[in-house]
Amino acid sequence: MRFLSRGAIAAMLLGCAVTSGHAAERAIVVFDASGSMWGQIDGKPKQVVARDTLRSVLQTLPSGAELGLMAYGHREKGSCADIELIVPPAAGTASAITQAVDGLKFVGKTPLTAAVRQAAEALKYTEQKSTVILVTDGVESCEADPCALGRELEQAGVDFTAHVVGFGLTADEGREVACLAESTGGKYLQASDAEGLRQALATAVASSPEPATPEPAPPVATPAVPAPAAQSVEPAPPVVAEPAPEPAAPQPAPAEPAAPEPTPPAAAPTEPAPTPPVAAEPQAEPAAPAPAMPEAPAAAPQPAEPTAAPANDAAIDAGHVTVNALYAPAGMRVDASGLDVRIFKARPNADGTREQVAYSFGAGSKFDLAAGDHVAVVKLDQVEVEQPFNVRAGETKDVTAILNAGILEISAPAAKDIKVLSTTRDAQGERKQFGQGFGGPYRTTLPAGDYVVTTDRRDGTAARETAVRVRLGGRTELTIE
Repeated sequence: MRFLSRGAIAAMLLGCAVTSGHAAERAIVVFDASGSMWGQIDGKPKQVVARDTLRSVLQTLPSGAELGLMAYGHREKGSCADIELIVPPAAGTASAITQAVDGLKFVGKTPLTAAVRQAAEALKYTEQKSTVILVTDGVESCEADPCALGRELEQAGVDFTAHVVGFGLTADEGREVACLAESTGGKYLQASDAEGLRQALATAVASSPEPATPEPAPPVATPAVPAPAAQSVEPAPPVVAEPAPEPAAPQPAPAEPAAPEPTPPAAAPTEPAPTPPVAAEPQAEPAAPAPAMPEAPAAAPQPAEPTAAPANDAAIDAGHVTVNALYAPAGMRVDASGLDVRIFKARPNADGTREQVAYSFGAGSKFDLAAGDHVAVVKLDQVEVEQPFNVRAGETKDVTAILNAGILEISAPAAKDIKVLSTTRDAQGERKQFGQGFGGPYRTTLPAGDYVVTTDRRDGTAARETAVRVRLGGRTELTIE
């Protein structure tokens, strides 16, 4: 079993969907939405960390990559058949996958073996090259053998590969799923640190796909116009170095070249080559055009000038927005790295959805946005609010979202399972679940109001229910013996 660096996790996730940075490969991410994903790492639910890191990878996914999403355990409790292909593999699915993961509920079991099999079949693994990426925080819980499946898929598949990301698994648990990857020539990657995983993904994704993109860019810029003149212009730079000491002429030139500049470039290549005398005459009679000609080639090789112009234009056209959040009006400011901020265009699409234009994590997130109307969707633990705003070009603006929430801290040393539920029931008699922890102290942010906390005890005694009220803008501490 191989334990790779955190940076390799990002490289695998991105690389499996892109081969050599150019050719697209069909792949499906199998995402664990079982109830155990409510367990915490560094004080944050694992499902939040996994969702955020996947989103960061998708933001850099090349447009040609064909990626899909399958989830399990997101609809029914205790069902081994709760597996769904939510987003079929196709190009340009990053936004759809992000929205689908954001809407998952984490309630069920871990039928990971059956899910990987269904993903392989959806990719037609017996007919074409395909890859499955399993992201799981638990081992198989539906009496299936992932190792046997790995061997079966390897034998029957056409260049089939399965990668497994074990998120928060112990070494022993990792061995139970690593064979699925190793049997197919894939990688088992173990991640156990929330912040480290996010940073590694961001670093690896930033460095992995970029080399493929800049390569085509230079050839496009070069052949534009100078292609034929490039050979004759190349010797010109040394010649330009000689007229360089004639900067005195360029000073008067700026007044006139504004209009004449379009015409001299055409004459520039012909005058020096065919008729040197003609080049000498314009230097004597029209002093302005003569300096304009050396200036044009001199400015062209300097990348600073063309680069600065668009950068300045972009800065002027954009509005600069900083997003923060308060627990309550005139209340305490949210200071948490777990704050999830997404920016959408205010105007919805024809299907009612809105286009996401930016995202970030943490309080004080900064954005450069096109002028116009936007909506900031701010999420922290169990609270999500929308804050509309407008920004003008060149404007610097602070946007503050009011969560109308409080913090609940639960200490239940004898409990193995902690759930926060609504006080009311739906038509099926079920109460809405707002959060879940597995042993130890549990901390979460909730909309202000009344809740019921249930605890399953380690000693096997009956579960307990405790009523609690979360105060607006306050901190509520609950101890359950």
